[in-house]
Amino acid sequence: DLEDENAEYASMVRTFDTVKGLYAHRAVATVDIPIESLVHVFRDTPGSVEWAKDLKEAEEYHKSGVHHDKKNKRQLQSSIVRQRYNVPIPGISDREFLMHKKMTAIENRDGTHSKVTYEFTSLTPEEELDPTSQAPALCTGCTRGINLGSKWIFTALVDEDDGSRSTTTTTRIEAEVAVDPKTPNLSTFFINNFQKSWPHVSVHGLMKVARHHLHRDGDVQVTNSFFRLFPLKI
Repeated sequence: DLEDENAEYASMVRTFDTVKGLYAHRAVATVDIPIESLVHVFRDTPGSVEWAKDLKEAEEYHKSGVHHDKKNKRQLQSSIVRQRYNVPIPGISDREFLMHKKMTAIENRDGTHSKVTYEFTSLTPEEELDPTSQAPALCTGCTRGINLGSKWIFTALVDEDDGSRSTTTTTRIEAEVAVDPKTPNLSTFFINNFQKSWPHVSVHGLMKVARHHLHRDGDVQVTNSFFRLFPLKI
């Protein structure tokens, strides 16, 4: 199964138009935290500074109402998100990302969710200049990076014995990140090594905050965790 997932993601990132040699990064973990608890923390955009690696500021604009696609039993929602990241390298300014955010959720009959996907892609230069988009101006002293297509996927796991929902709900988290930070003075080798821990550290940060919200003691139980790098080919 992992080989199939890796092949699918590698195929996706090959379509990106970015600096040759950059890599996309992916982290996956299966944890003993209910999907609703994780999504509750994740959808709080300003609060993501608590758990996302190097994130200084996060804002959400023009959030649509939730559209219910009854035919496919999905919920759909869209918005624009601005994120500002600290770059802990002397002489390198903060990186800001202005992105479309799309949420797709698969509902269960009881109102809970079996799968929730968040997709992020940077606005195009034309969209940023379009006055109808009301895009916020670039922050002072920042450089605008590009998110080439990133995903966070939360999947509630079920009991394999009878197909019913497990009494101790576990969730599979997948973070797929493909970013061009626009740092021409740094080698792609350095950028790849600098960015490769981002999804892994951020996934664990999210789990820690969600665990705290559940008022549970002790460490999060991670039953399966790995991360992979994928070349961004032109």
